[in-house]
Amino acid sequence: MELWDANIPVGQVFIDFSVLGGLLIAGGWLQNRIGWIKRNRIPINVIGGMTGLLISFSGLAGDFIDSNRLGYYVYHLLALLFIALGLRSQRKGTGVDAAKFGLMYIATYLVQAIVGLSITFLLLFTIREDLFAGIGLLMPLAFGMNPGIAYSIGQNWESYGFTYGGTTGLAFAAIGFAVAYTVGLRMINRSQGVVTIPKEAAQAECTDHVTVSVNYDSGTLHVGLIALTYLLTYGFMHLLAALLTLAGLPHEANTMWSFHFVFAALLALAVRKIFDALGASSWIENPRMTSISNVTMDLMVVASIAAITIAVVQQYWLELILLGSITAFSTWLFIHWSVPRLYKVPDLGRKVALFGNMTGTMQSALVLLRVVDPRLQTSVSQELVYGSGLAMLFGFPLLLIINAPVLYFENYTTGFAFAFGLVVIYLLFILLALWRLSRRH
Repeated sequence: MELWDANIPVGQVFIDFSVLGGLLIAGGWLQNRIGWIKRNRIPINVIGGMTGLLISFSGLAGDFIDSNRLGYYVYHLLALLFIALGLRSQRKGTGVDAAKFGLMYIATYLVQAIVGLSITFLLLFTIREDLFAGIGLLMPLAFGMNPGIAYSIGQNWESYGFTYGGTTGLAFAAIGFAVAYTVGLRMINRSQGVVTIPKEAAQAECTDHVTVSVNYDSGTLHVGLIALTYLLTYGFMHLLAALLTLAGLPHEANTMWSFHFVFAALLALAVRKIFDALGASSWIENPRMTSISNVTMDLMVVASIAAITIAVVQQYWLELILLGSITAFSTWLFIHWSVPRLYKVPDLGRKVALFGNMTGTMQSALVLLRVVDPRLQTSVSQELVYGSGLAMLFGFPLLLIINAPVLYFENYTTGFAFAFGLVVIYLLFILLALWRLSRRH
């Protein structure tokens, strides 16, 4: 709830978003001016975030780049992103291959969690006796999911003794972005594989346009729908928190606010279903919602990277190096081993797209995929998107497991050890599902 009660003047909010916009423009300018960045197609949101981070570390930013305020924005932008995605029309996926992608997402999250916790326990019982054990579970949140989720969960853990938990999650996410592009591009350059392009040209996506007579830009309607859905999210969560408190579960009520993006996504899907049932589905344009989600993602990424502080690097430099590098290698190894065993035609596109998404974001995956499939003529881009829906469904139990130790165990280290066992069991279940899916198709 704390992240909803931030006492930030309205004028400061506008100044902060002006700074974020300026960093995005700086990222675009640097992308066009620096050949290495342009050749490697590093997105302007990552460049802008790194620019803000360097300015902040240099001490030149003053109060214009404040980690706490940027963290608040990341938290809320995350929910807005899920709402914009949830309001789009849901199309049928590409069948079994999309299901495989979704299960691969979950399997990779679980591998990252196992690796992260293993390294954490090794440090905890040797040279870092005061380490918060949950830091290892930031890996699937920061690498596999996105910086907003890593910040939200990490920030909640600060009340349980995890110093700089939210910002540490953002630091791991920044490492993930760097890994996605550097290692992903190296995978492409070293591989001799090719992406098989179908002979028929890819058909352009058919889009629906607003058919009602309106005297305002359709973008106004889309922004209004997102705002309305977020208001519904706020009201629903207040009601749920009150019910949990009455039931004698105040800790669960407080933790629930860290999962606001889940409720936002579910309510967005419900709003979309209502529009479909009323025959008003044409009011919501997929391209417009996609554009809004892209803007939200850009702002969230640049804010998440710029929010990293020197204090986090100083306190957790060893964990950042060990967890970041070993988890990155484990992610690459698991994907490199799994893809040829899941697909009859295990092309390079699937490997780099999965790796990009499991260390960065969906945007990272699409950027890497475009290097090997410039016109996105294979089914991989569709599998990425449709598989994410299944990943959201099967990823929710992982979020519950991740947060259980601080809610139901007096000794958090014991709780995270218990979570480790549950993650291993869940991974075996997902691997079995993948094996059966591959055998049947």
